Amino acid sequence: MKAFRPDSAKLRELILYICNRCDLMPSWGRTKLAKLLYFSDFRHYRKHGRPITCAIYVCAPQGPIPDGFHDRLKELTKGGDLVEIKREIGDYSELRPTAVRPANLKDFAPEEISTVEWVINEYAGLTATELSEISHREPGWMLANPGERIPYEAALISKERPTEEELDFLRKQLALEAR
Repeated sequence: MKAFRPDSAKLRELILYICNRCDLMPSWGRTKLAKLLYFSDFRHYRKHGRPITCAIYVCAPQGPIPDGFHDRLKELTKGGDLVEIKREIGDYSELRPTAVRPANLKDFAPEEISTVEWVINEYAGLTATELSEISHREPGWMLANPGERIPYEAALISKERPTEEELDFLRKQLALEAR
């Protein structure tokens, strides 16, 4: 298992970037932000072999969350880069993280921003509950116990059953290796 060094500056800027892109959506809050960060890092790992922020994600009841996520939001708020607007929705209270400044993207590769944009386009229209349900079907979340780290390698585990053609190919490969 390869260990990546978390890049707290990139995580901070990615939080601001996603907030700038999503904070005007009807359904927006901390849970949704955490899921979009997770899907961005894990999709990028699956496609490019390296996550964007290298953040450590842990298994939480609502799904994967960056380790220290709430502390990171407090730091951004204390630094004046983020505000959290409280909104009442029925008997539920939503904290909407809202960026005060644009994200600094100088340390991001174009393919990293492309991955984040894909994730936003794919998932941002869903509710936090829907995103949590999707994240609960992720192999990494299913394999980890509450509070445990979710390894990036879990992004490589297929969620789909292999086709007969794929199984035949694998059987042939195994037979060749057995010779």
